[in-house]
Amino acid sequence: MTNSPNPEATSGGGARQLLGMKGASGTSNIWKIRLQLMKPVTWIPLIWGVLCGAAASGNFHWTFPEVGASIACMLMSGPLLAGYTQTINDYYDREIDAINEPYRPIPSGAIPLWQVKLQIWVLLLAGLAVAYGLDLSAAHSTPVLLLLALGGSFVSFIYSAPRSSSSKTAGLAITRSGPATSPCPGGPARPSLASSPGPPRCSPWPIPWRASALR
Repeated sequence: MTNSPNPEATSGGGARQLLGMKGASGTSNIWKIRLQLMKPVTWIPLIWGVLCGAAASGNFHWTFPEVGASIACMLMSGPLLAGYTQTINDYYDREIDAINEPYRPIPSGAIPLWQVKLQIWVLLLAGLAVAYGLDLSAAHSTPVLLLLALGGSFVSFIYSAPRSSSSKTAGLAITRSGPATSPCPGGPARPSLASSPGPPRCSPWPIPWRASALR
C-alpha cells in the first residue's frame, strides 16, 4: 500500500521521505517506509557526537579495532536506538497523526501495525546487543554501555507511551491551518479536543505550534 498523498509534499519529496522529514512524498516501497519511520535526519547529531567524543578523548588511534568500535557506536546511537526512538514515537502518536498528518506511514495504512511493532523490537534488541558487544570489546567489568542504552531506551519509551487512557482521550490536538481551511476567524491554528464531535472550538488567540498533544 502507498502512503496517502501528502498535501504538504514539496520538490525533493523523495529525498525528504527517505530522511523522515516533513514535505515527504508517498511511496509503496516497504523498506523506504521503514526508513522513513526511523527518521535518518535525526541520526546526524548522534553520529557527530560519537566522532567528536572520540576526537576529544585524546586516546583515539587509527587502528582497525578502534575504528570498528567507533563505527559500531555510531550504528548503535543512530540507526538502531535513535531509529527505535523515532519508530516507537510514531507508533504511540498514530491517533494524533491520523488527525493532523493522515498521510504519514502508520495512519495511512502504508505499513501494518504488526510490522511496526516488529521493527521496534528488532531495533531495540539490535541496539542493546551492539552496546553489550562494545562492553565486551572494551573489557568493561560493569557493562556501562549496555546500562546506558537500557536507561536511554526506557526514557524513550516512557516519553512516547501514553500515561493513561483517560489522559490520552482528553489530549489536545493542535493543528495549523490557513485562512482558507480554518473554521475559526483569522485563520491561525486553534485547539480542539480530539474526542469532541463536530468542528473545533475557536479561541481568541492563535497557537503557533504544530501537531502537539497533552498526555
